[in-house]
Amino acid sequence: MTKRSIRNMTGDKVNAMNALQQNAAHGTPEFAEAEQVMAQYQGMSEADLMSELMSMRRGGDISDAQLNEFTSKVYPMLNEQMRAKMSRILSMMGK
Repeated sequence: MTKRSIRNMTGDKVNAMNALQQNAAHGTPEFAEAEQVMAQYQGMSEADLMSELMSMRRGGDISDAQLNEFTSKVYPMLNEQMRAKMSRILSMMGK
């Protein structure tokens, strides 16, 4: 029988917690909704996506509050090129 140390037990718990957190994120309603939306728009050209986005904005389906929330969550994860593109899109949307 292998002698267990506190270091080994702590490492096991940390690995188990990391796995649980990763799996839990995939089971959330938000994740399922995001997957559904991605599947809906998969295969569309960038021009078609922009047209859809602008149509949603004009139709009131996307509010300023929603844009602000999305931007605050996504912007930090983007590289400089993606940030510039996002800024152009937001500008086109009147933000």
